[in-house]
Amino acid sequence: MEPVVFVAVVGGLILMLLIIGAPIKPIRFLGQGVIKIIIGAVFLFFLNTLGNQAGIHVPINLATSAV
Repeated sequence: MEPVVFVAVVGGLILMLLIIGAPIKPIRFLGQGVIKIIIGAVFLFFLNTLGNQAGIHVPINLATSAV
């Protein structure tokens, strides 16, 4: 996709949200999901750090963080 088209689409979406207004509930739901995934990644980091001595390694990616 051309950079000009991408900037135009993003600008149009922002303008539409400013005129119409953003629905609050989906944005709150999305924010809570992102926070939970970040917390899951932090827990996986500590599991990998402490489990290194026992040979435990869990890769940190979106799927394992979400679980």
